[in-house]
Amino acid sequence: NEIGGTELVNAMEVRENGDLDILVDGILSFFNIAIDTTVLYPSELSQYRMVQERRVANNCDVYGIEHLLRLVCKIVHMR
Repeated sequence: NEIGGTELVNAMEVRENGDLDILVDGILSFFNIAIDTTVLYPSELSQYRMVQERRVANNCDVYGIEHLLRLVCKIVHMR
């Protein structure tokens, strides 16, 4: 199937050949890299710096779905 020139992938095919794991790992990696420059609001940067200094946890463990959604929205508008 094609929508807007982009081929849609069958979800079952993705799960069967492990591409879903690769996709999720890529999103999490990008999230960890982009969090301070792209996702966080200025008021959230002090907490980010504290987490980085103390190496308390992975960014994905500290920041939740609202931050992931911010990243997705930014990616959509990067075209």
